[in-house]
Amino acid sequence: MKNLNAGVLLRGRANFDKFSVVFDGEYFDLESDRETRTVRLGPEGGLEVPASVKVELLQYILELNAGYEIFVLKGPFSAGPNDERGTVGELYVGARYISLKPTVDVQFGPVSAKIGEWESWVDGVVGARLGIDLSKTVVLGIQGDVGGFNIGQSDKFAWSQITSLSWNCSDSKTLALGYKFLDIKRGIGDSTIDLQIRGPFIASFIRF
Repeated sequence: MKNLNAGVLLRGRANFDKFSVVFDGEYFDLESDRETRTVRLGPEGGLEVPASVKVELLQYILELNAGYEIFVLKGPFSAGPNDERGTVGELYVGARYISLKPTVDVQFGPVSAKIGEWESWVDGVVGARLGIDLSKTVVLGIQGDVGGFNIGQSDKFAWSQITSLSWNCSDSKTLALGYKFLDIKRGIGDSTIDLQIRGPFIASFIRF
């Protein structure tokens, strides 16, 4: 949290019978503390020059996918034939747009420089979602997908997972706690970016 300057997450879902469309958007501005070291220069290291570095990361992740409900089963917590609690499963396909700008701010004695530029690409994704009714108002959600597959300009490989526990506190409002994980492996030139974005979240949903 000490490295977080700003963060916004927005998720929307529309249902059409067994079909669904989901949009998921994220924006983060992360910044490290500035670290300062003394660098020794010269043939014998007799010249000492202060050097410091700070890293900032701006990132946008926008995802749009379409899903289809493939089954509805009686849930493991169902108390009988009249108990409506169940388990819903759906498959989805879509695309994830990722845009990153890592900036390295270097100060070396009297000289300073900022290095970094935007890097953007699109991954195709394939995944599945499960909704398990724990009670009439509490639902355990599990979602996972894979993508990239090194097709065109996409990642070498990427996968994500979301686990959530939601409570329908009214007919139109839902509160949720969860954990989200995204792992990205991407080749840029002769280098490989291995990036993990993960952490807990608290969310509020409105249905209309």
